[in-house]
Amino acid sequence: PPWGHLDTGRLHDRNGGHFQSLAAASATRKGCLIQNTGTHTLYIFFGATGSATTSNSFQVPPGGSMSCLSGVVVLQDNIAATTSTTSDPGILNLN
Repeated sequence: PPWGHLDTGRLHDRNGGHFQSLAAASATRKGCLIQNTGTHTLYIFFGATGSATTSNSFQVPPGGSMSCLSGVVVLQDNIAATTSTTSDPGILNLN
């Protein structure tokens, strides 16, 4: 990537179907990549975790990925996620 790698973490929804914050809002975020390495859809929401629902979130299919870029703008909001199960992993790379 064009920026330095700062953080990598594996994602697990330990509650199954409940959004959890993956990364706090950060004005210094330069980008991120979220990969769904599981077998179920991963739901990603940018904003307050309490406002997240599956209907207002981005859907990342199994084997898919998404970034924090919206055009040339880096989304610096809180990042929340959920899946429908407790065992599907994913990977979050923050920059």
